This record gives sequence, structure tokens and C-alpha cells, in this order.
Amino acid sequence: MSLHTDWTDAKKDSKTKFKAAHKAKRDALEKQIKAGDTKARAKVLDENLMDLGMGKGDDLDKYFSFKEAFGPTLDEFEKLHAAGAAARRAAAGTMDIDDVIANPKLLKAFAPFAKRSGLEDFLLFVVNEGYKADPVKAYALFIKRGAKLEINVDDGFTAPLRALEGNDAQMKAQGPALLKACRDELVNITGQDTMAKFKRSDEFKAAVGTPPDLTPLKKKLTDTLDSYREQIRKYDAKWKNIQPDFRKPLLDAMDRIETALNAP
Repeated sequence: MSLHTDWTDAKKDSKTKFKAAHKAKRDALEKQIKAGDTKARAKVLDENLMDLGMGKGDDLDKYFSFKEAFGPTLDEFEKLHAAGAAARRAAAGTMDIDDVIANPKLLKAFAPFAKRSGLEDFLLFVVNEGYKADPVKAYALFIKRGAKLEINVDDGFTAPLRALEGNDAQMKAQGPALLKACRDELVNITGQDTMAKFKRSDEFKAAVGTPPDLTPLKKKLTDTLDSYREQIRKYDAKWKNIQPDFRKPLLDAMDRIETALNAP
């Protein structure tokens, strides 16, 4: 249910309860007023209702001024909040390279970021799955001493591959598993830092979108809620014992709306 709908339903419930409370209080007062003729009793009844702050009739709209724009403004806030939710989650949450590979938008954004950041070896070996290429070719491009895109991992991972240099048959047989181990180690030692830099990059922000600044809209709504509560507060002393409590639906809805406005 939208915040707008929640607020509209709360107003309807409150107005219905107010009519019931107004009638109940009126009936109770009439029973107490026994002296005088009909006009005199009616006058006393009206005076008593006025003293209770209920002398304007049983329409709650005559007591509270709720802005027509409040509901549409709630709609606008929810729409913008939802639009920015994905970007906020992406920026705040954990993410590894496999998440990037699985997301077409992030995968597309990662390539220019990697090239600009001097991470072309990581891009081609890990992201573009160069480690899965023909082991002889992958070895020549990523592992061999002085290779064009030599990856920087511990010799404990690259030495077994270098020991197979020149033995194409053994390289093809043992290479895939050894290259995968190199891939995992490269991700282990550089992946976290790479992801942190990527999340701060313009490429990442363009891919996930920039969350809109909801501060002005949020202030507008919270100011309105404050004014609504102040209107209700003016009647607290006179209405606190009147049943049914027609203020509760409004106050509860306002609490829920405020919670939603402050949600991440």
C-alpha cells in the first residue's frame, strides 16, 4: 500500500469515527440536559459541544486543515525513493567481481574503468575469462615472465605453470586448473580494492544511477506532518476522553509515513 493510500484511508477512518464520536457525545449531553424547553436545551447542548471543541458539526474537515497536495507529494517522494533504491543498495552493499560479471550493466561499465585505471590484466584475465582460454596462449599472455599482461600473483601460483613452459601437452592437461587457481588468487589479493575503486568511479555511478536528493521533498513532508500534529495537539485536553478515538488513525498513519520518510 502506498503512503498516499495509507493517508487517505486514515482520513476516511478518522472522519467516520469522528461522526460516531460526535453523535455519541451529543446523545450523552442530551441525556444530561433535562431542564428548560426545547430551545433552551438545544442552546445548552450547542454550548457544551462548543466547549468541547465539537461545535462546528460532525465533519472533521471543519476542524483540521489538511493540504490537498500532501498525498501527491507522498507519491512523488515514493517514486523518487524507489528509483534511487537500486543505486543506494549498490553503493552501500557488498559486491564482488562475480556480481559485476553477472550484471550486464556493471560488466559494460567495468571495461572502461579498468582500462582507465591500469587494470587491463585483471579485466582480460578475470572478467573476460582469459584464464579459460587455450592454456598455451593464456600462459604466453598472462603468466610468462615479461608477458604483455603478466599478472601479479605469488610465485607459488605461477611457478607450476612456468615449469610446464615448452610442454604444450602438459600445459593443455594441467593448465586449466592452474590458471583457475591464479585467477582466484588475483581476485583474492586485488578484488576487494578493485571493487571499492569501481564503486567510486563515474562509470559505476552512470551504470547504477545517482540517487536523487530527497532532502527538500522530505523536509516539505515532515513540516506538513508537524503542522498536522500541532492541529491535533490543540484539541488534546478536550478530546482525550471522547470515544471512539478518531485521532488515532491519523496519528498512526503519520507515524508510519515518518518512518518511511526516514528509511534508507
